[in-house]
Amino acid sequence: MQRYKSPLIATAGQPAIVYIDIKSPYAFVALKPIFALERELGVQFDWRPLTLDIPSYLGSAKKKAGKVVESNRSASQWSGVKYAYRDARRYIERQGYILKGTEKIWDSSIANIGILWVIEHARDKLEAYLEAVYPLFWRRELDIEDVAVVAACITTAGVCADGFEAFQAGIGKEVHDQLQGQLHHNNIYGVPTYVVDGQILFGREHLPLARWHLTGKQGDAPDIAYELNSEANLQLKSELSPKLSAELNTELNANKSDIKLTLFIDFKSPAAYLALKPTLDLIKTYHLDVNWLPFPTKQSAIAIEQDNETKGETHRRVRAVQRQQMHEMYAKLSNTPMHFRPKPGNSDLALNVLANLSVDPTTFVSRAYDAYWIEGKDLNDAVVVEQLVTDAGLHFSAELLQSKAIDNSIEQAQAQGVFEVPAFVINEQVFIGREHMPWLKEIVVNHD
Repeated sequence: MQRYKSPLIATAGQPAIVYIDIKSPYAFVALKPIFALERELGVQFDWRPLTLDIPSYLGSAKKKAGKVVESNRSASQWSGVKYAYRDARRYIERQGYILKGTEKIWDSSIANIGILWVIEHARDKLEAYLEAVYPLFWRRELDIEDVAVVAACITTAGVCADGFEAFQAGIGKEVHDQLQGQLHHNNIYGVPTYVVDGQILFGREHLPLARWHLTGKQGDAPDIAYELNSEANLQLKSELSPKLSAELNTELNANKSDIKLTLFIDFKSPAAYLALKPTLDLIKTYHLDVNWLPFPTKQSAIAIEQDNETKGETHRRVRAVQRQQMHEMYAKLSNTPMHFRPKPGNSDLALNVLANLSVDPTTFVSRAYDAYWIEGKDLNDAVVVEQLVTDAGLHFSAELLQSKAIDNSIEQAQAQGVFEVPAFVINEQVFIGREHMPWLKEIVVNHD
């Protein structure tokens, strides 16, 4: 099992490494698209387990009969966890599966060591093993901390499990633990993570970019996106004649003006800034009626590495570094100018203007983003903000700087479960992040 000595370099003939954890709902949702990509490319990826230490980053909690009986999570951590489960659930249901929130934070190491066993003994059965484990676990019908239960899943997948109990307590555990110990130091911290050409891509939203890398970087690089597995619809569209396709698009767009899209943003949020172009394209293509609302977010400078930092501190620091690097990479790929500051600025006054504008704020929104991310201006300076309003061709008045309206916007956002931006609210559903753009487009196209 020497192949696992490096967390970044795949073995000979392996085009990519994939890290997963049985207890991750997002990894569960990613399985079908990843295996579909394997079949598309005619290759087998180098799958590896990453047993998440969730309490070190998101705190811990325990439920009994559906009620929380133990918790050390903050309100913001709970918001993130609850949204993550709701989001994963709606995507996994598209694949025909059920996902129930877990009653505790499971130790998934035995089931993850099962991944090592299957790869070592029958690599072609890996998908069958994961199919034997994931669906049952997420229906709360599988105890992944029971060695005998995991061994039975291995057998169900068509792999001999003789010796697995000794393996998971011996060499399998040693390899697993050694691998986990290497990950944070190599900027790997979550699942699913893809390592392609030595580049670390955390999150299933990067699968389109992984595919682009693995197919020779042909054409323009794709943006982040959660895949919908709608191959049939794509095939139908490709079979339409250009004339018929244009007529269909015209007919679809004619009735989109009654769709209400609410979009919560913060000018100092890098994710919200990178969502601007695809959002404006969506609005223009489908003639959408959009309600732009402010939602101030907390943006922090990246912590400096400390000799005695805790595992949680290491996780947060590594995650922050990787997140910024991903923002910068996608900005470069999309030719979007973007300059991070050593310490994030303040955007309160500009957000107050957005909250108080009674006319279409789109021009002001674009101008404010450019001022922050390209020109490095202070969006909490009254003189700067007044000039931005004027630059946008709008009339400035002191009333635009009042904060009462933004307080109402924050209350509305929180009531809808918004905790981060960009947040799209459409058809009473909340989608946080531009990676949901395929689903947003689907909602718009199917609207009648």
